[in-house]
Amino acid sequence: MTKGFSITKYERAQVSLTHAFSTIFLALLFLTGTMGCVKESQHSPDNLYLIGVQNEGGSAIVQMRLSHENADTLIAPTIISIDCFATGTTVFDPSIQRFGYVNCDSQFVFINSASRDTIQIFPIDQSLSQVVLINSGEQLIGRYYDWAQQQDFITKIDLTDGKMLANNSIYLKDAVYACSYFYRTTTGEYCLVRSDTMMLLINPDNGHINDSIQLENSIKNLIYDPELDHVIGFSYSLQNAKNYIEVLDLKTGKISSKTEIKISNDYLACEASYDAVTNSYILLNAKNEMLFLDISTGTIIDSYSFEFHIREFKIWRAE
Repeated sequence: MTKGFSITKYERAQVSLTHAFSTIFLALLFLTGTMGCVKESQHSPDNLYLIGVQNEGGSAIVQMRLSHENADTLIAPTIISIDCFATGTTVFDPSIQRFGYVNCDSQFVFINSASRDTIQIFPIDQSLSQVVLINSGEQLIGRYYDWAQQQDFITKIDLTDGKMLANNSIYLKDAVYACSYFYRTTTGEYCLVRSDTMMLLINPDNGHINDSIQLENSIKNLIYDPELDHVIGFSYSLQNAKNYIEVLDLKTGKISSKTEIKISNDYLACEASYDAVTNSYILLNAKNEMLFLDISTGTIIDSYSFEFHIREFKIWRAE
């Protein structure tokens, strides 16, 4: 198998090109060979849940409990039909079962995923991307490009009434990765990663870049862990054709650990999560298999298979 990147019709990621004043949709598929054996799942004290967007015969939100009981992976799935959504705009607050996304009409939609009821819907006026929830889900931060002004903006929106709380222009200098963004709760900073592997720590209230961190290499599928204030990501080495799980310490800006993923696979861009209970970095492969990778060893400690394609999934645990 040829190593490197390939493009599929499913994995489309937004990248803002500030030099060209346009948004490009990129599709990345990390390729590193064929899949090896999968270990048996480990017991955990809480039920494991997933919510994401299903793209089979139209878009739908799918919520389910993951389990290996009686050989069933999906327990009581809930399916909510939606028109369409913009990549990089889905958010989820598990404490109150709220799933949000920006639809193709530039409206933000909040749905109660348990009752399937629409909670809120209001116009945003701009095509947001790299969206995050803050302040217990009461506010939203995102980035958009204004074609008239030919400028990027960082905006903050109140989700109780849809009012804009802040909207500031920002000079990004270069493209930003569609799936490398997060909100740093310890400092209240909105974080983006440019294509030159520079991580920008931004004040969302005024658009000021507080700090920048030069990453050692290109790390994709970033997941922020607020408990340890570090970022977990995924990289591919062209030199040895291997994949790695990398942990970045935001206090020092240095890679604190880099572990080779022992099982070769075809991993999808923009599809990742983290499970603190098992210390697992979660990736999705081209076979619609969700793999729980031990961060310290790079081995697969759990896996789930789906009969459909799922995007922008969120993982959480509850009783």
